[in-house]
Amino acid sequence: MSKTYDSRQGSSENGQAAESFKSSLIGSDAAEFIMLKFRMLASMPFIYAMFFPLLILHFFLELYHQVSFRLYGIPLVDKNDYFFYDRQLMGRLNWLQKINCVYCSYANNLLHYAVEIAARTERYWCPIKYFRDLKFRHSQYSKFLDENDADHLKEEWEKLKDFSDLERG
Repeated sequence: MSKTYDSRQGSSENGQAAESFKSSLIGSDAAEFIMLKFRMLASMPFIYAMFFPLLILHFFLELYHQVSFRLYGIPLVDKNDYFFYDRQLMGRLNWLQKINCVYCSYANNLLHYAVEIAARTERYWCPIKYFRDLKFRHSQYSKFLDENDADHLKEEWEKLKDFSDLERG
């Protein structure tokens, strides 16, 4: 019976052979440690390079938020609801892990903040539900209108521009 070649299996076997070879040279724990350090060092430029685009996003997002929301009477999003940093306070983290926690917190908090700003913008300008079911729905989506309700679309749309259901920021 002939053996069929599976490219995934082949690369797995090659990977196992390489790991086995490294382990025999320097020991299993040391090989894992070296590979972990290599992966960390190789990925760091890509991870931390995102810092500058995030800062630029934050600057322009805040500029848009402060100017446009005030012009259209949309309540401002409270930054304090989105930006908080406490994971680095865990005592078991080393200094690098604490820096990483602050960085990841900033990135994720900024993106959640951006989603809320976009949600309120969408509610003001285009509060119509998508045809497809969404995996993620932002805070305003449940208030959006069904496309099938064309008779009442304009009046309901105008009602959604009243943000009295949200606290003023």
